[in-house]
Amino acid sequence: MEAAKVAKNRGYDEMSVIEFGVAGGTGLVLAELYARETERLTGVKIQLYGFDLGTGLPELENRDLPSIFIKGSYAMNYDKLKKQLISAKLVMGDIRDTTKTFLKEYNPAPIGTMLIDVDLYSSTVPILDMLLESDDYYLPIVYMYFDDILPAWEFEGEWLALKEFNKKSDHIKIAPEGYSINIMEVWGTIPFWRYRSKYCYRYNHPKMKVNWGDDWVGLLQLNL
Repeated sequence: MEAAKVAKNRGYDEMSVIEFGVAGGTGLVLAELYARETERLTGVKIQLYGFDLGTGLPELENRDLPSIFIKGSYAMNYDKLKKQLISAKLVMGDIRDTTKTFLKEYNPAPIGTMLIDVDLYSSTVPILDMLLESDDYYLPIVYMYFDDILPAWEFEGEWLALKEFNKKSDHIKIAPEGYSINIMEVWGTIPFWRYRSKYCYRYNHPKMKVNWGDDWVGLLQLNL
């Protein structure tokens, strides 16, 4: 919803949402539901894409949290999921390959939301490297969610890939880079996802400048 507000404020009538790591597909099916409601409320059309290998997690590498994950976990029943989807497109294959061809092959509407649940460092790196492509493929602010960021995993997995990415570019940054610890989260009164929700700022984007509107309110709310 907040990404759609950014899109509308900057004059876009369409945007894309990508889920990386579809697995059984429950998240992607629900994303279609939320996308339709967001379209109804904002007037911004949403293209939805889901990336997955299909056969579960690939062979794990050094920083891929081998103490937690194993090869083959989270496999997809492709035929079953395809019957459940209405408009979302599945991008099947090794993410290290599909992320290199997706933008030119699919020519998606500007990407406004990236939901990253690939667990592994080696799978997250190529996803974030997509952000180094032309501003034409992105909204000036991209809402991001990293499912596998926890305090004990700072030097592995998705979190390590995030920190390394921020060193690659002076004008494209993901914030906050860290994981905010709040005692209220431990007590269960603040949802944990707020500390895994982040923003990619594209400072040289030609439409970074805001037209005074509602999108800045959403940014403030997620930071409270």
